[in-house]
Amino acid sequence: MKEFSTAATRGKAGVTNPIKIEFKLDDKVLVAHPPTTGQIALFLQGGRDGGVNSITAMFEFFSDILDDADWDVMREKLRDGMDVDLLANVSNYLIGEWSGRPTVPSSVSSRTRNGTGRQSTAKRPAAGRTTSRSQLTGS
Repeated sequence: MKEFSTAATRGKAGVTNPIKIEFKLDDKVLVAHPPTTGQIALFLQGGRDGGVNSITAMFEFFSDILDDADWDVMREKLRDGMDVDLLANVSNYLIGEWSGRPTVPSSVSSRTRNGTGRQSTAKRPAAGRTTSRSQLTGS
């Protein structure tokens, strides 16, 4: 019988930038530990289902990556009325940092340069109207 052992891979980070990340939540500094491949898989699987399962997956993810005392702080903030969207923002921040590809809000990102080519002279059809093939080919 083939045997498998979890000991060889236990604790192996599932992210490209496996660092502990400190972040501040109001007046408390919390420390997030890089997730393992298994923790990421569970998070993604739970998020795939949407609705309550997504929220449950996010809570489990935080309980996995935060020390117990830090997770207690997060839960207490939620009980006190913290919006769950803030928790989603924190998870997006952490995942961006661990992946080495932090996301930049579109309002902060750099503007694209204007093209150097000629602008299109094609006219768009009026709302609710479709363009026929003869209008496209000029026939």
